[in-house]
Amino acid sequence: MRTCPNCLTPCTAAAKFCAACGALLAQETGAQEHRKVVTVGSVDLVDSVGLGPRLDPESPRAVLLLYFGRSTEVLTRHGGTFEKFIGDAVVAVFGISTLREEQPDMTTSRPTRPSRAGRWAFVPAVLVVALLVGGCGGGGESKSSVPTQEKNASLHDQLPEAIQSAGKVEIGTEALYPPFEAFAKDNKTIVGFDPDLANALGQVLGIDVTMKHTAFDGLLTALDGGRFDLVMAAITDTTERQAKYDFVDYFTTGQAIVVRKGNPEKITTIEDLCGKNVSVLVASTQEKLLGEFNADMCASDKIKVTALPNDRDALLQVRTGRTEASFTQDAVGRYNSRTIGGGNQFEVANSEPVLPVPVGIVFGKGDTELRDAFKAALEDLIANGTYDEILEKNDLSGGANKDAEINGGTS
Repeated sequence: MRTCPNCLTPCTAAAKFCAACGALLAQETGAQEHRKVVTVGSVDLVDSVGLGPRLDPESPRAVLLLYFGRSTEVLTRHGGTFEKFIGDAVVAVFGISTLREEQPDMTTSRPTRPSRAGRWAFVPAVLVVALLVGGCGGGGESKSSVPTQEKNASLHDQLPEAIQSAGKVEIGTEALYPPFEAFAKDNKTIVGFDPDLANALGQVLGIDVTMKHTAFDGLLTALDGGRFDLVMAAITDTTERQAKYDFVDYFTTGQAIVVRKGNPEKITTIEDLCGKNVSVLVASTQEKLLGEFNADMCASDKIKVTALPNDRDALLQVRTGRTEASFTQDAVGRYNSRTIGGGNQFEVANSEPVLPVPVGIVFGKGDTELRDAFKAALEDLIANGTYDEILEKNDLSGGANKDAEINGGTS
């Protein structure tokens, strides 16, 4: 048996996907291949057990949970020291400043583990227990301040009987993709454009909405397995996906090339990516597009693609110089460039969004009652102006759709 890194459910050793959440399980081909660097403040942690997708890397709770969760190989790059940051984290979370930390052994390729009386003996056990229980960002109801909507009884009656009876829907998302969705400071509540819109849609339909976080590449598998009723995660509506799923399109976004501040490689166009190292979110449309570029304009000098579990990991590759650029949705790229490190770490290299595509709410093929009810509710929000208000609140007005289209993707 082994534990799913996304939902912590025990899984059989031979399983490729988690039966509970559908997440892809890392294959046991060597521990070094499955470590993932997670940035917290100025410190990079190596997450050797895959907890990173469940956590907001900016949270002090995340750094402590990663550390106590056996991620004990510490890299003190860029002038940060783990001792100072972990002390600050404990102050931020618990209001105490008594934590000390030994210098980790950097001479071995294996993560070092703390002894019973070693580096964490200063932390009362009750604090560790409280942290492990309260600091995990695996899910939770999404609450946001959206204009209150009146229930539309006729639209409520269009919902499938099972949804009417339950009075709620479970929505899958990947809450590491601001401004669409991200964990709030409590590392539990999911906030952003998608939660705001989902809550408003739920009010129109007269049902409760719960958004649950899972790894991006496991979302559609989890939808197939019935863990979620639908998925909202800024997923691009493509003709390939339409073969298995239906989309209600609610936003249009181009693509962004994110580089280090100052753009040292002078990248401005897609063609400039040829021959470069580029990081990207795994299983995303952007990863597919990079493959298409390699088959076309970059055929003679291919892009070296590094696909990673979440967008922050892709940005970390850029920040540390492992890749020259990250390729992501334009709205996400511009948000991250503006907010991470006070806007001093990244910039978007292309002046205008390229290759605009629709993103949509995803439904299982044949789940037409639920799809059509959500489409009608979205049309209601567009007509009464709430949709535009939610876009403006999240600084996404540039991607507004004029109507709610089903399967509008053409690429």
